[in-house]
Amino acid sequence: MEFGIVELSHLPFATTAMNHFLVVLLTYGLIAIMATVHLMTNRPIWRQVTKYGERSSGSILSPIWPPVAIWLAQKVDEHLIKQGAARRS
Repeated sequence: MEFGIVELSHLPFATTAMNHFLVVLLTYGLIAIMATVHLMTNRPIWRQVTKYGERSSGSILSPIWPPVAIWLAQKVDEHLIKQGAARRS
């Protein structure tokens, strides 16, 4: 297979797009998981790790994620309470 100038010019864009997709997705996913673990366990080490991840990645989600995670944890708690009440009756 022979690459011409057009095919070779697509490589930088393709590698940049692929790296951006993977790195951003994995970084924000990891930060979200760490914040969720902190909210579930309430251990200060997870909050420190989450803050470090937010600072090192320059996360724009840091002011947004905690209220969303708290709301989600409340909904999960409500669901589990309803399930427990349904099993007892």
